[in-house]
Amino acid sequence: MKTFCRNVRNLGRPQAVRRLRHMLKVYSPQIVFLIETSTYAKAWRRNSTTTLRSFSKYHIYIEFKEGDEGNKWRFTSFYGASDLRHREDT
Repeated sequence: MKTFCRNVRNLGRPQAVRRLRHMLKVYSPQIVFLIETSTYAKAWRRNSTTTLRSFSKYHIYIEFKEGDEGNKWRFTSFYGASDLRHREDT
């Protein structure tokens, strides 16, 4: 299974959107996970299901299942505070 995980700063800018669309076309992932400071988004293909198991300000834990009888796997992402003064809190 291919995944695509990216910090997407300035996604509102047309150039950033074009770059993201190009990368998704090139890599054709089944799962897309986008992080922008304190916001995240996930997307997946129709033949997969996801279950959000836990999350906090600095982590996310998701389980994925491919199709009805498919493989089950876990995705955990940890991200630090964007403000350097709070890095040790993460």
